[in-house]
Amino acid sequence: MYVVLKALYGLEQFGRERNSELIQWFINLGFQGSLTEPCLYYRLDEKTIVYALLYVDDILVATNDKKYKEKLFEDLN
Repeated sequence: MYVVLKALYGLEQFGRERNSELIQWFINLGFQGSLTEPCLYYRLDEKTIVYALLYVDDILVATNDKKYKEKLFEDLN
């Protein structure tokens, strides 16, 4: 018998755990969760608007700031 200490790719729990990590990562960056759509996170600054949709481990980002988007994707890797 083996004890699994964290979610491994391919296991049922992996998607849920990865999604939880991504949500916490976005919150730490100052994003807020939508009250009406649980997979939508947004960040509004003076000049920058960023929307992020999360579905399991997939992310769709829309923003008006190309430099912020590039930095966000760089930090994700």
